[in-house]
Amino acid sequence: MQTRQEYDNWLLQSTTGYCVTRWLGRGKYKRKLFSSFQDAIDFKNRMQKRNKNVGAIVYAITEPKERLYPVEVPIA
Repeated sequence: MQTRQEYDNWLLQSTTGYCVTRWLGRGKYKRKLFSSFQDAIDFKNRMQKRNKNVGAIVYAITEPKERLYPVEVPIA
């Protein structure tokens, strides 16, 4: 793998779920897990429709067999 994009693409091949992480304040976050990307995006969009200033990001949770632990990749 030569670039960050190639590494991220390799990780995304082992996606097991998605999570939306919302920033609540200094050092405080709330996570909600989803099994599908579309559900995660819909949830994030509903949050942003209610509050334009909400800080939220969608992560893909990947579990490649070459890693000992899950890796979260920001995707939206």
